[in-house]
Parts: sequence; C-alpha cells; structure tokens
Amino acid sequence: MRSFSFKLRTLLHIRGIEKDKALRLYAQAVENKEKLKFLLSSKKKFLKKLKSEVAERRLINFSGFQEETFQLSIEKTNDQILQIHGELENSKSIENAKRKLYLKADSNFKSLENLKHKKHEEHVNSELKKEESELADIIGSRFIYNHKPSQSS
Repeated sequence: MRSFSFKLRTLLHIRGIEKDKALRLYAQAVENKEKLKFLLSSKKKFLKKLKSEVAERRLINFSGFQEETFQLSIEKTNDQILQIHGELENSKSIENAKRKLYLKADSNFKSLENLKHKKHEEHVNSELKKEESELADIIGSRFIYNHKPSQSS
C-alpha cells in the first residue's frame, strides 16, 4: 500500500499555529478582564469601607479637616471606579473580538483537518480497492492456469 501524503500539510500546520496564537490572545483578554473585575470589586469594597468609616466617625468626633480628607478619598475612589468600569467594558468588547477571531481560526483549522481525514479515508479505500482488484486478477489467472486442458505428448 502506498503511503498517504496530504499536500496541504504545511497549510494545516500554519492554521494550527494561527489557532494556538488566537487562543493565547483570547486567554490573555479573558485574564485582563478578570483582573479588571477583581480591581473593580476591590475598589468598591474600599469605597464601602470609607463610607462606613465616615459614618462611624460622624457618631463620635469628626473634624471638618478629617471629613474633607475622607470626602476627597471617596471622590478619588469614585473616579477610579468609573475609570475601571470603562476599562472593563472596553476589555469585554476586546474579549468578544478575540473570541470571534479564535472561533474563526479554530473553524479554519478544523475544516482543513477534516479535509485531511477525508482524503486519508479516500486514499485508504482507493488502495484497498486496488489491492482487491490485484488479488482478484491473481486468483483469476491461477484459476485459468490450473484449469487449462493438459496436453499429452
């Protein structure tokens, strides 16, 4: 049986590399989004802590200077939360774009890989048919050879 050779092997290899690269970029986008989610969550917790601290200090003794410092911290934290929220939304759209690129690269790779498997099956079937035909020819020629009328001298 003749060995199978896939003529698009190099293209399949390149598409595999592209798929792996797209997957890595998608994973980085997901990781970046998760980091931003964590950062946003920690800033919100910090803001909540600042507000509860202000509320506690107001019950005791809270000077205007101290309150002003806390209010500036609260405003700064609110601004950071808004900024991080914007970055998070941008990160989500980047993640979706990277996911689409990965899915396209994966689809391209799988379609070429399926073509390779289909061609391999066709090759094997073709080779088996050739072998069966050759065996049938050999059996037929032996049958004819063995059944020739013997000539007596």
